[in-house]
Amino acid sequence: MLELNHVDKWASQPEVGAILQAAGVTARVVDAPECRLVSGDLAAFSRVSGVDLSTALRLARDRTLVLGRTELAPGWHAEGFALSDLSAGLALVELSGTGLADLVAKATTADSGPSKAITFAGIPVVLDLKGETLGLHIERGLLAYLWSWLASALQEPSR
Repeated sequence: MLELNHVDKWASQPEVGAILQAAGVTARVVDAPECRLVSGDLAAFSRVSGVDLSTALRLARDRTLVLGRTELAPGWHAEGFALSDLSAGLALVELSGTGLADLVAKATTADSGPSKAITFAGIPVVLDLKGETLGLHIERGLLAYLWSWLASALQEPSR
C-alpha cells in the first residue's frame, strides 16, 4: 500500500520571532495585537466604544479592523453593529527596508486606496503601514505560504 506523508511537502509554520533578510528587506513574524472586526454602523461603534476610527484599518464602507483591546463583547449590538474577535485567526508579518517597494511591486499590482484589504502574493491581506514598516495581517492558516513566498521572492533578482 502506498503511504503518503503530506507533512513532507508543506513548509512549516514560522514561529513568532522568525526573520528573513535579503534584497534590502527584513520580514519578521511578530505577535499580532488583539483584532476585532466591526461590521455595520461604524460611527455608532466609535461612539459606544470610544475608539477613534482613524486608527482602525478600513476594509469596506461598513467594515473595519480594530487593533487592540475593546471593552465591548463580541456579537450584535443594538446600536447597529456587530463585533467579531479575529485575534486567534490572524497572524502578523512586518516588512521593512530599502527594498520594500520592489517587493511590494512583485506581490501586487493594485493600490489599496481607502481600503486596507488587498491581494498580496495571491492571498488576501490587510495592510497596516506605520512609518517605514508595512504590516500584513493574514489568516493564520496562510502564514506558511506567505513565508515561503517571501523567502522565494527575496532571493529573486530585481528587474
